Amino acid sequence: MSVYDPLKAYLETQTVKSITFTFGEIEAILGRTLPRGAYNTDSWWTMQTSWREAGWQILTLDRGNESVRFSRQRRP
Repeated sequence: MSVYDPLKAYLETQTVKSITFTFGEIEAILGRTLPRGAYNTDSWWTMQTSWREAGWQILTLDRGNESVRFSRQRRP
């Protein structure tokens, strides 16, 4: 079980085509803080697979505003 499974499960329930989260909202879904790499490097976001497994991809990442927008790749 991955620590990111709660985010995967949340995304799997969504019916919208795209959704934007602040890093804080993601942390609330996860029940834990994101690692430092999520705040400091784009590569952290490209290495994670939980949202791809749920059928989502990152549309935009704004580390300055600490937000990420996901878009649906396919229906899971």
